[in-house]
Amino acid sequence: MEKINYIRHLNGIFEQFSKDQRITVVHRSLYLAIFEIWNRKFFQEVFMINRQQVMGLAKIRSRTTYHKHLNELHNFGYLIYFPSHDILKGSKIRMYYFGKELDQEMN
Repeated sequence: MEKINYIRHLNGIFEQFSKDQRITVVHRSLYLAIFEIWNRKFFQEVFMINRQQVMGLAKIRSRTTYHKHLNELHNFGYLIYFPSHDILKGSKIRMYYFGKELDQEMN
């Protein structure tokens, strides 16, 4: 995976979200919680998540809401979600990179 630029990625994802009428505040909160974990894991290509940790960071209290919106982020093409049905194994996430704009030259 290419080197991740934190600011470019956030700017890119915010731009995508603003164009996508399907995205709600819950999607945004959940995505940002997962992004925070991805950053903590040094932008690994595929990384494990813990549902309780993500729900806490996203301020989501309902498991149903969490799963619904995580699956929608997957289906909308914002990340790849590999669910685990084993309580001892966490689910896995693969993020897409949204910071591909070219450098702007300063005058």
